[in-house]
Amino acid sequence: MIGIIGLILAIAAVIVLIWKNWHMAIVSLLGALIVILFNGMDPANSITDHFMTRMSSFSGNWFLLFMPGSIFRKVMGGSGAYAGAKIRIICAVLACVTGTIGII
Repeated sequence: MIGIIGLILAIAAVIVLIWKNWHMAIVSLLGALIVILFNGMDPANSITDHFMTRMSSFSGNWFLLFMPGSIFRKVMGGSGAYAGAKIRIICAVLACVTGTIGII
């Protein structure tokens, strides 16, 4: 039961910290630490053997998706184009999602 409470608390902490613009790597590490501590696991062993190896594998596998998205965000934010294009971007994202899922 305590492990489930820790999981719910970790999800809430991740949502709140991401909302406050904390860095994703730090937030994911804090969320993992909350789950590890509430489940009574060894923090050093869990972080080094499980979390870091799987996090680096995940980041490496999805790097080609993360990098263009990050560059696009910086270009849109730096140029001020995002401020006037919020609705168009949301519509484009929704069109891609519905096309990918196959709703249309």
